[in-house]
Amino acid sequence: MDHPGKLILFSEGAERRERAQRASGRIPARRAAAPEPAPATHRWLPLIFIVCFLGFGGALATTFAQPVAPRIDLLPSDLRIALFQRTMSEVASVCTNRLALVGGELHDHCLSQAHFLGRFPECDASCRTTVSSVLPRSHR
Repeated sequence: MDHPGKLILFSEGAERRERAQRASGRIPARRAAAPEPAPATHRWLPLIFIVCFLGFGGALATTFAQPVAPRIDLLPSDLRIALFQRTMSEVASVCTNRLALVGGELHDHCLSQAHFLGRFPECDASCRTTVSSVLPRSHR
């Protein structure tokens, strides 16, 4: 590079000739530069978003889909015994009636009460007999 000025003049001259040839139609016009591809991180963002969305939705569905059984054993004993006696009395008097076992809202209520009664620690052999008379055979 003994003559840096000559290199610049040569460059400028070549550019002028190229512009003149393009203007006359001998050389096609330059095309616009192709857009640069998106960085790799931008291509993964939609996938990351979808995976996070599905994971969050799955966690919510799992949390709310499984009902939590009440912890009867954590109730104070006097309250638990009173609740057991009241529920046992209702199931024995109302739910063992033949009309309560045929279906409808009373039947659904009796099934629920029988399941509830079976979770008490106080549910002895006679209680289990009453519960099994209300529940269908597949639930025993």
